[in-house]
Amino acid sequence: MSQRGFTLLEMMLVLLLIGVSASMVLLAFPSTRTQEATQILARFQAQLDFCPRARAANRSALRHYHPP
Repeated sequence: MSQRGFTLLEMMLVLLLIGVSASMVLLAFPSTRTQEATQILARFQAQLDFCPRARAANRSALRHYHPP
C-alpha cells in the first residue's frame, strides 16, 4: 500500500520558506504610511520656516500703508 502526500516536516519547511520570503519582500519596500508621514512633516516644517518671513513682510507692508 503506497501512501501519497507530504510529511509534516516537509509542510513546515515550505511554510518557513514562504514566511522568510514574504518578510524579505515586505522589508524591501518602505511603508507608504512612513512616506506619507515624512511628506506631511516636511510640508509642516516648510510652513513653520515661512512664518517669520511672512510676519516680517506683513509688518513691512503695514508700515508703508497709508489709508486714503
